[in-house]
Amino acid sequence: MKKYSSAISVTATVIAACAVMAVVDGVWKPGYLVKSLIKFALFVGIPAAYAIVSKQKRLWTRRLTLKQSVLFPIAGAAVCALIIGTYFALENVIDLSAVTGKMAEDAGVNRGNYIFVAFYIALCNSLLEEFFFRGYAFLHMKTLVSPRYAYFFSAAAFSLYHGAMLAGWFSWILFALVLAALAAAGLLFEWIDEKFESIIPSWTVHMFANLAINIIGYILLQKS
Repeated sequence: MKKYSSAISVTATVIAACAVMAVVDGVWKPGYLVKSLIKFALFVGIPAAYAIVSKQKRLWTRRLTLKQSVLFPIAGAAVCALIIGTYFALENVIDLSAVTGKMAEDAGVNRGNYIFVAFYIALCNSLLEEFFFRGYAFLHMKTLVSPRYAYFFSAAAFSLYHGAMLAGWFSWILFALVLAALAAAGLLFEWIDEKFESIIPSWTVHMFANLAINIIGYILLQKS
């Protein structure tokens, strides 16, 4: 019974954090620094507070072997190449004309601060999301309830969290495809992390995926 009450607490706090970020991203729209500080407070503060109250000490960062440490950067580089290759293959088919305007309007990202923001997104933002969605909402959640629930809840939360952020950036068809791709990526990240009981594998791949997206964003900025 205690495990189920803990699972309810994790579910409620994840939903609450995503709801707050939806308001921040979709309604308030502060500068990127303010938004990042709020996100840090939620995505680190909530699991930390939960760990103190429930006396949990796991940080979901079990060390990997040397072979594993080499494998995941290679996998990440392959994902990076795939994303960039897909962009160039489809750049004349998909309409991304609204992206740069929405980056400036919704997130305050422009040519002047893009390099800094891109570095932060690739390295730090990816770690925040992996700690929250794969560590707290998945690896810990699956110790409380069925792994199936943990898989789909974490992946859905990950996708919908980004959906609030990206609303209006693309056509509705492309937006739906992006959400589906994010949910699929969440499931893949969870599967990898479950094998190693650590968020380090998914964080590594996530960093490279964000790097690819940042490169595409830079290309779009130069075209605008």
